[in-house]
Amino acid sequence: MDPWESLPFMEGAYPGRLRHVDYFLGPGSRKNFHDGHCDLVPVDFAQVPATMRESSPPGLAVTTVSEIDEHGYFSMETNAD
Repeated sequence: MDPWESLPFMEGAYPGRLRHVDYFLGPGSRKNFHDGHCDLVPVDFAQVPATMRESSPPGLAVTTVSEIDEHGYFSMETNAD
């Protein structure tokens, strides 16, 4: 959601097969967005799950999260479910 580094799939390496969609422009995706290689769907952090359900075609969603903290929780989550 807020990538720190640019990766090939974000740079348009797989045209017609894979396109990166960003919800927050991080340092790794800002240039790719301005160059037209990825899409931006600006939403509030809490709206991301509903936005993905409503606007994404069936397919594959790949996400990553931070490591579990000392209390056993991920540091970034959209809800408690």
